[in-house]
Amino acid sequence: MSAPAEWVPDAPELGPVDGGPVDWAGLEAHLRGQLPGLRGDLSVERFVRGGPRDAYRLRFGATLLVVRTFAQPAPGRADAHVALAGIARGYDRAPMPLLLCEDPSVAGAAFEVLQYQPGFVITDRLPNAFVREPEVGRRIAAAVVEALAELHALEGGPVHGSFSLARCQFDADAEGGTPDRVTGVLGWDHVRASGPAADDVRSLVASWPGEALGLPPGHELAAMYDAATGDAVAPTDLT
Repeated sequence: MSAPAEWVPDAPELGPVDGGPVDWAGLEAHLRGQLPGLRGDLSVERFVRGGPRDAYRLRFGATLLVVRTFAQPAPGRADAHVALAGIARGYDRAPMPLLLCEDPSVAGAAFEVLQYQPGFVITDRLPNAFVREPEVGRRIAAAVVEALAELHALEGGPVHGSFSLARCQFDADAEGGTPDRVTGVLGWDHVRASGPAADDVRSLVASWPGEALGLPPGHELAAMYDAATGDAVAPTDLT
C-alpha cells in the first residue's frame, strides 16, 4: 500500500560528521583509557534531529555513547555534571554522565560523555507513529507534565533549568511507540540539585508550541502540573 499523499518520512536522528573541531583520535584514546570495557572500532555520527548542537553518537562495538563538545569553558559545568549523576540514579529519563573533560588539548575541545538514550524529539511536527492516535495532543502534554513532576519529586527537589517539549524524547516506533510517556529528557546544562519548581514550569509554558502542533494551549500546563503534584504554581510565578 502506498503512503498517503500528505505523509512525510520522519527526519533521521543521525547524519554524517562533516568537519568540526574534534580530534577524534585524541578523544578515542582518552575514552579507552578512562572508560573500561570499550571494544571494537570507533564510529561517529552527528545528531541532526532534536539533539544538542555539537553532539555526536559514538559506537564502540555494541556500546553507544553521546559526546557533547563545548567551544567555551563555563563556570558550573562540573557542578551540573555531578548534579545530573545524582538525578540519573533515581530518574530513568536522565542520561547517566560518564566523563567530563574540560581540557581542550585532549581532543580539540572540552567535552562530556553520557549514556545514549534513543527517542524521538518533537520539534516542528509530530512523529508519524502518533498522527492517528486519539487525543494525541493532550496525551503528549500529560506525559511531559508527568515527566517534570516526577523530576521535582526526587529528594531535594532538583530543577532541570531549561525544561521544554524539545528536551523530551518519546518512543515513536511505528510498531509500538506511545505518546503517553516521556522516555528521556535531554539538555541538562543548567540543572540544579534543588530550586523552585516554578522555574521549570515557566520554561515549559514559555516554549510550548501549543496549537501549532495540535497540542493544548500552554496556559493549561500549569493546571495540569498542579493536578499532578498537588502543588499550586501561582500565576505570578510564571511571568
